[in-house]
Amino acid sequence: MLEITNLHKRYQMGDVTVEALKGVTLTIEQGDFVAIMGPSGSGKSTLMHILGLLDAPTEGSYKVRGQEVSQMSEDELAVFRRDVIGFIFQQFNLLPRMQATENVALPLLYSEKRLDLDKAQELLDKVGLGTRSHHKPNELSGGQQQRVAIARSLINNPIMILADEPTGNLDSKSEAEILGILHDLNAQGITVVIVTHEEEVGQQAKRLIRMRDGVIQSDERRAPYVQATLEKQASESKLSKVPFANVYQHFAQGIKTLAANKVRTSLSVLGILIGVAAVVAMLAIGKGA
Repeated sequence: MLEITNLHKRYQMGDVTVEALKGVTLTIEQGDFVAIMGPSGSGKSTLMHILGLLDAPTEGSYKVRGQEVSQMSEDELAVFRRDVIGFIFQQFNLLPRMQATENVALPLLYSEKRLDLDKAQELLDKVGLGTRSHHKPNELSGGQQQRVAIARSLINNPIMILADEPTGNLDSKSEAEILGILHDLNAQGITVVIVTHEEEVGQQAKRLIRMRDGVIQSDERRAPYVQATLEKQASESKLSKVPFANVYQHFAQGIKTLAANKVRTSLSVLGILIGVAAVVAMLAIGKGA
């Protein structure tokens, strides 16, 4: 499914060139559960960003299901990310003024689909949070917020989940619950790749890859995986083609955001009015003079 060959990633910091990845070669099969571990500076996060198409390699090849993605344009990468990959981060990145269902459904705004709150509710039920679907993030515990983030990552039916330290901010009970959900998703055929520095988390993966100084130090198969046959292709639609329904949904979402921040919206409008009035007054004074 994922095939990386002789991958290099270099960063220029002033006069110094930092090589974060040094000729990494790696294959991840569909349906596998992989943990990537390593100390800070080992290159694991850089590798995760490249796997998730959030960064591009300096050199080397990266193929997803046989399709070379390392040379794709930004628009093509955005469509591919949207349709194929689901992301889970250590910071939950939930919008504070939105309910759980709205946070889960939000990625649908960036695909040519309607904002389906019913599907969002189904996904929250799936991760065991159906009874708290109308709560806002500040009304949920850390583990519950991460469940919302997992449901959000599934809204576009990805074939792969990339999780960057998904249990880093959680207590041991919540950690076990989140890992259980990821195992359940993997059992359904979704490929799961976790980046972590926690040994107990890494030990639960079917395959454990350790990195140091930008290279793979060890690659251990801990349990067999069941090869999945999920079929999904990245949409051929372009980001520039936005149907009227999507324009309406974006407009409605914008109005809702303005209404949710009444004081900030009022101050912004007042600032604009004062600015316009000042310009008109200056022009009038200039003409009078």
